[in-house]
Amino acid sequence: MLNLLEELKDKNIYISVKDNNLVIDTTEDIEESLIKRIRLYKEEIISYILKHNSNSITKHTATGKDHPVSDAQKRLWLQSLTEEGSKSYHINYPIELPSTYNLEIVRLAVLQLIKNFEIFRTVFNLNNKGEIKQSVLEEDNTGFDVEIIDLKDESDAIKVIENAVQDLNSLAFDLTKGSLLRCKIFELKDKIVVYFIFHHIIIDGVSLNIIKQNILNYYFAILHSEEISTPKLQYLDYTYWKLEAVNNGSYNVAQRYWVELLSKKIPTIDLPSYVKRPSVKTFNSYSLKTVISSGLTQKLEAFAKDNKGTLNVSLLSAIYVILNKYTSENDITLGTFTSGRNHPSLNEMPGLFVNTIVLNTVLEPQKDTSTDIFRKVKESFTKAFTYQDYPFDLLIEDLQLSPDVSRNSLFDITVVFQDYLDNELNEIYNDEIVEIGFTKRAFDINFEFINKGSFLEMITTFNVDIYNKETIIGFISHFKEVLHQFVFSSEIPLKSLDYIS
Repeated sequence: MLNLLEELKDKNIYISVKDNNLVIDTTEDIEESLIKRIRLYKEEIISYILKHNSNSITKHTATGKDHPVSDAQKRLWLQSLTEEGSKSYHINYPIELPSTYNLEIVRLAVLQLIKNFEIFRTVFNLNNKGEIKQSVLEEDNTGFDVEIIDLKDESDAIKVIENAVQDLNSLAFDLTKGSLLRCKIFELKDKIVVYFIFHHIIIDGVSLNIIKQNILNYYFAILHSEEISTPKLQYLDYTYWKLEAVNNGSYNVAQRYWVELLSKKIPTIDLPSYVKRPSVKTFNSYSLKTVISSGLTQKLEAFAKDNKGTLNVSLLSAIYVILNKYTSENDITLGTFTSGRNHPSLNEMPGLFVNTIVLNTVLEPQKDTSTDIFRKVKESFTKAFTYQDYPFDLLIEDLQLSPDVSRNSLFDITVVFQDYLDNELNEIYNDEIVEIGFTKRAFDINFEFINKGSFLEMITTFNVDIYNKETIIGFISHFKEVLHQFVFSSEIPLKSLDYIS
């Protein structure tokens, strides 16, 4: 389609959209074959033009209490109606600063963050029609405060911090009242720790570094009595922009792709377990950590390169293989997440932009080799990211799925890929599985792969009300063996692939 638009441009043929139809402007005669191609790609062209014509985010006033929420915020609101559900979306974020920093200026920098970004003063309520809406509180009406705690003479300061954080996490946020973040500043002998706890409904993972950078900027601006600039756009502006894109048909092509892909019956994926699934979904989870050695990581990267793909596709392919081996299911649907920051104005804005996308691949164990599986996964992975802008929550509405309170919609297993080049974890843990501890998560299992540069860290978080720790430890060990088999026995059909080391 893009090649067609380039060809039209070269021939001085210009296309615009009016009333959801294409308008052709040219002084030249158009060949019939070209007309047919334009008709063939009509919907894609309309979607492309509308998307790029609406690419400017405009400023909206934050006054009033009846502003729309983003689709991601709506989903988190609904999943946070119970106390346990809400606590599963707590995001903890400690920022370590040098002990030489001025504590009062650090506190003022945190307060400046709340002042500058409306999202940190946002609350959520139902209007008289039962619709979820957001509103922005005035600075002095948020209920937010920063406590400074002196631990310089404390013999076990880390334990004190852990206990304080545990207490803060034990309290669910009230989304109808401010503030939806908490902060304590701990002064230790050798450093200062600014510890935040946010509700996920106001930030995502990418926001964390943005928050840290802004606090540092504010700190030095206050220290040197410099003027502090205010953001040109706020999260509310993004919400209106996204809503406009949905309403003007910018995502029609993406919507059609997802609905066609997922209108079939989606099999559920359950590992063998001695535990009966609770009738209502729980959030009680536990995390385990291990690493994938540098040698194996290099082999996975080389395999991906040989097959014109990425390391992430190699890892994802191996996940499909081990799930097939454990469940005998060929049609496997997983979830992953994108940053959702598909506009340059969003790159330095805190907020909830993350979108969930569906990864569906159908395996044929009788004939699929590692190379075949990689190709299939790469294709589904590429298409999923091509159409990533369509909100997952709208897709769920489109599919009109029958609700199941014991499960998530479409999938219960997610895979996350991150790049983090600070090699803080030593490779001596290669053959070990280290326990991180209890946490709160919304999915049955989440696999997180963190690229450490020369090797990979793998964090597996699982619901303890569905799986026991021994089952998941065995699964991780088998997964590592699958990684070896995947690259060293790449021409063996899936049915013959042995994951028992």
